[in-house]
Amino acid sequence: LYFDTRLESGVATIVCRDSGSGISSEIRNRIFEPLFTTKLSGKGSGLGLTVVQQIVQEHGGSITVSSEAGRGTEFQIALPLAVIPDLNKPAIEWAKGIH
Repeated sequence: LYFDTRLESGVATIVCRDSGSGISSEIRNRIFEPLFTTKLSGKGSGLGLTVVQQIVQEHGGSITVSSEAGRGTEFQIALPLAVIPDLNKPAIEWAKGIH
């Protein structure tokens, strides 16, 4: 597994990539659908990625996936930085003590 983070133009991006078997386009197009799963009955609810997508979107962000069968998969979660109204600065600057 490979993880990375980036901070650019007020957006924090988290990247998670593997070198596994990948996801076919037919399945990739459905992975965020509620109750969609490729697991056997009783082994998965099909809600995991749906819940992740909803949480990310509720915070003004996005989640994307790129994958090819046999070549691994990459997920990217992009979230806008919060702004502290009193300071009109991104929260990360406030947390670091950059006042």
